[in-house]
Amino acid sequence: MKDSSILNDRLTLGAGLLAFLSATLWGGNTVSIKIASSGMPPAAIAAVRFFLGALAVWPYARFAGISLKLVKEELLFLLGLVALFVVQILTMNIGTSLTLAAHATVLISSYPFATALFAHLLIRGDHLNGGKILGMAVSFSGVALIFGEAFIVGSAGSIAGDLIVFSSCILLGLRQVVTKRMTQGLHPVKLVFWQSVFSVPAFLAVTFIFEGSYEYRINPAVVAAILYQGVVVAGFCFILLTSLLRRYNASVITSFSFFTPLFGVILSGVLLGEVLSPWLILSVALIAAGIVVVSRFGETKAEIKGSPGI
Repeated sequence: MKDSSILNDRLTLGAGLLAFLSATLWGGNTVSIKIASSGMPPAAIAAVRFFLGALAVWPYARFAGISLKLVKEELLFLLGLVALFVVQILTMNIGTSLTLAAHATVLISSYPFATALFAHLLIRGDHLNGGKILGMAVSFSGVALIFGEAFIVGSAGSIAGDLIVFSSCILLGLRQVVTKRMTQGLHPVKLVFWQSVFSVPAFLAVTFIFEGSYEYRINPAVVAAILYQGVVVAGFCFILLTSLLRRYNASVITSFSFFTPLFGVILSGVLLGEVLSPWLILSVALIAAGIVVVSRFGETKAEIKGSPGI
């Protein structure tokens, strides 16, 4: 496809509101994981989430006329990518179950600086520049505040959970770059559908092997949290963001993601009663500022356009 045929329209008020909606709904993802972890183990949560996500994406692909048929080369790429995907999602779920949802939201939202670093190392032409380095430095200072707060409070469980979620953040950045390298020409809807389908058996296997003795406590809150992750985040948010990115300027659309940690922290306080300390608020501001800098001033021709929205 020639560059002249790629839609890059100016953002309208309606599209901006939809981008804002997507970013705010994403803010509830880690909160819903935390709620679901009160009644289900991490791998089981992921299995149900991505089963529901695949069910949500499939009718959209049919309606939009997007073929989901895989060729052999695509299958091989996807199987490799799914292994990284499964580990990244498991570390996010496990870490979130061990720490505050607000901490998990802020830490996972800092993935753009990891993406920029891995892109510099693995994608030709996508080098670090002044804007990216500045954004990474600002975001990393916010991450440092999260760990500083955990050490001051002295919660070993929180520190362990924070470290696991941060490792998921690094893996998410790597996954974005690996996806860019391995799946050129593969429609994002097709990628997300099969990534979800192939990951479900892996999550079920982990559940069977490691979570067999878990005592499930299913209640309306847990069910609602699982439905939110699968239908709203893995389904609706992904479809919405993909549609916006295909029509409007990607750097403008992705800059709305700075709202994600803000609303995640607010929801953590409202729904879970978590105390929002000054350190946490400052870390949100720093990471949000870093996201804006990377999105708006660190753009390169090899920019990875997308979201962790799955």
